[in-house]
Amino acid sequence: MRIKHILIGLLSLIFAIMMVGCGNENKRSDVSKNITLNEVKEAVKKSNLELLPNDPLDYSRLILNGEDPASFKIVRPAADSMFTELLNVYIYKSKEDQEAGQLELEKMNVNEYELIVYSYNNVLLLYWVDINANQKESFDRDLKSSVKLLMEI
Repeated sequence: MRIKHILIGLLSLIFAIMMVGCGNENKRSDVSKNITLNEVKEAVKKSNLELLPNDPLDYSRLILNGEDPASFKIVRPAADSMFTELLNVYIYKSKEDQEAGQLELEKMNVNEYELIVYSYNNVLLLYWVDINANQKESFDRDLKSSVKLLMEI
């Protein structure tokens, strides 16, 4: 009789430990890893685009939710282009900060420019389209591909 109680107690303890372990594993998978600027650059590079440093005083540089973006010119590797395509990369501390930055952007009047916005997790990308360049669809497709690559990190 005593062995039966000990065995039931041990089985209960093992079951409880397994349940706690499973619960911690689920919690870890719910926490998404923040993406870095280098990871964004790598994803863009893998999508057949190159990012060149841009003038820090450029018109497209907006501070959103207190974050100053890294600003780049988008080009195709080994291609000459007389048109300037711009990309601002915002790396926030959290997804919530990124969403607040995007909300701030939506309240601004930037209608005079064609702007395409991409976001994932803590990253906000602003693609300033040169309407004369006729590269919008191509760059848009490649930038969407970059965001998909970020989702796999």
